[in-house]
Amino acid sequence: MEKAEKYRDLHTAGIYSVTLGGPVLPVFLVQTARRAAQIAREFQDLWPSGWGVAATPISANSRDGVLWGKYLTLTNSEAFSLLTNMVVDRQGRVQFFPTLSREAWRQGEVALNWQRTAQQEHGQAGGNERARRAQARKNGAAGAAGTARTDE
Repeated sequence: MEKAEKYRDLHTAGIYSVTLGGPVLPVFLVQTARRAAQIAREFQDLWPSGWGVAATPISANSRDGVLWGKYLTLTNSEAFSLLTNMVVDRQGRVQFFPTLSREAWRQGEVALNWQRTAQQEHGQAGGNERARRAQARKNGAAGAAGTARTDE
């Protein structure tokens, strides 16, 4: 829970609002509901007025994807949508506002009308090149193993 404590302290100091434009939502993906409950208890002891959510791999997945999975708040086990606007008020508390309903999302009311930045394009090109080199090494290693000499 050291990370949660650090998160709380960085939020309280306003670091996330300055660097990212708002609060960050801690999401714990854990193997069992029992582990989620344990994390929730520790989180409540550390930051009773804080926010964060937990889910298991089964509850996080839904037919519409992980954005629409079942996540529960760490403070009071209420259902929470990952697509929620979080706004910090003057006292440093976070207020939550629904962003998009599942029905609106299913009807395609979300239109991503953005272009990638040069940095994003460059990053993707670099990632693709690394993947190509890794695949070439893998294929080369497999080919070398297949050509081992057996005449000794």
